[in-house]
Amino acid sequence: MVMVKSTNQVSTVRPRGGYVAMTAVLAMFTTWVSSANADEAATTGSAAESVPGWTVLPLGRIAIGAAVPLTGSSTLSAAADVTVGMRVLAPMRLPRVGLVGEAGYSYAGELAQPTHLFSAGVGPGVTTGFVGVSWMPRFLVGTSLGEDAIGVRNGWVVDWVGLATAEIAHEYVRTETQRRHDLRVTFSFDLGLAIFAFGKSQPPRPR
Repeated sequence: MVMVKSTNQVSTVRPRGGYVAMTAVLAMFTTWVSSANADEAATTGSAAESVPGWTVLPLGRIAIGAAVPLTGSSTLSAAADVTVGMRVLAPMRLPRVGLVGEAGYSYAGELAQPTHLFSAGVGPGVTTGFVGVSWMPRFLVGTSLGEDAIGVRNGWVVDWVGLATAEIAHEYVRTETQRRHDLRVTFSFDLGLAIFAFGKSQPPRPR
């Protein structure tokens, strides 16, 4: 009788550091999404009914940045905005789409040659709960270099949990004697949403 003995070898492969980090980030995100869904399910009493309804969030932004003239002088000038409005999210699971509307005061230029404008607009947006992107077209009216002015601004806005935002926009302003194109880059903090969230037991993050 012949006995045959087999040996099974087990090899261990250690994951690389990048893979471990990616897995950890994915796990954190999955945990957050699961927690959000669980909270919604507990509120409605059923996972099948966990789709959130219409959500309205306030906006109260203070933005600072710079404006770069694309025509005429290339001198960099200060830019600032103070706006109020709201974000309306459609009843659906993440990612959620909706509309962003805001109106307020806009400043650009130097103290000796300022531009004071009223801005108002509504645009579509989408959010994952952590990061949101929206397109904001705005109508502008006011004064520029001492003359009555009218114009438009088209901007792309990126926000982090709805609180911190960055915007890059093209602005066209027309007066009786001038036609001006500017590139505006601003960064803002949403005080309206921060105050609203502070008054709640949980932040009103989109779910």
